[in-house]
Amino acid sequence: MNFLKRAVLYLVRKKGRITILIILLFLMSCCIQTGISFKMSAEKEAENLRKSLATGFILEVDMKNEEYLEEWSESGNNGQVYAGPKITDVIIQKILSIDGVNDCILDLSMYVWTDLNLKSGM
Repeated sequence: MNFLKRAVLYLVRKKGRITILIILLFLMSCCIQTGISFKMSAEKEAENLRKSLATGFILEVDMKNEEYLEEWSESGNNGQVYAGPKITDVIIQKILSIDGVNDCILDLSMYVWTDLNLKSGM
């Protein structure tokens, strides 16, 4: 009698033990998967916390300095335009070459305000 036949006969004879063993193995695998899930979630949240702490700086142009603003007028429209020093790729590369600086995030959004006259009911 080979070992496969002997194993099948044992499984058929000891149904209660096998059921308990299967339940125990299932519970152990569930605990292991839950632990792995908790570990991955904790690592992800730790990374998010590390990124959200004040470990960086913001480099932006000084729009409030009157010396950097020029009057602009064209075809009846007028306003002020920023004409001061600009943040260039050279400046960004110098900052990235500093020891300890790992990454650079550029926000190229532009804000524009206009006078809007909304029609009621729209």
